[in-house]
Amino acid sequence: MSNEHGPVKCAACGFLAVIRISPRELAEAEAEYRSRGHIADNNGRLVYEEFPVCFVRAARLKSEWVATRQAGQEPTGILKSERDCSAFIPWQQGFSPKEHVEMQLLEQQRTWQATRENDQRNWQKQESADNKKWRAFELFVMAVLVAGATIIAQLASAFIERGSWFADPKPPPVVTPEPTH
Repeated sequence: MSNEHGPVKCAACGFLAVIRISPRELAEAEAEYRSRGHIADNNGRLVYEEFPVCFVRAARLKSEWVATRQAGQEPTGILKSERDCSAFIPWQQGFSPKEHVEMQLLEQQRTWQATRENDQRNWQKQESADNKKWRAFELFVMAVLVAGATIIAQLASAFIERGSWFADPKPPPVVTPEPTH
């Protein structure tokens, strides 16, 4: 799997963790561990287990650590060697691997929200354009209806005035009253 960062090193990843011995929990791998593989101790007592852990299980660091040690090589090299990892997130000192996951989720949420807002704006623009087209169509239909009503009204008034749809070809007879004496 590849990622946007290209080849990465586990030593630079926010998901690199160590297992605290007491209480047993995953903890941030400190800078000293990331650079030299040095485990902090408490008056000669180990605070962390020797081998690293990938918090999101993208790499099997414990088995790589053990295999490297059995081969007689320095196991800290696995933290500094480049690998393709789609889960990589840059390490920010002071944040636990869990907090790195939360930061990643928050960033994904922000990206999703920005995409959603952009889609919403685009939809509203499209709706507005469609609404303008329908308004123009409605205006055209109303104009045609008004023009049709006007024509019908003119024809009706002509009919009422003349008494027929067409003018008579012969004029009506003129009746003149007879003079009375």
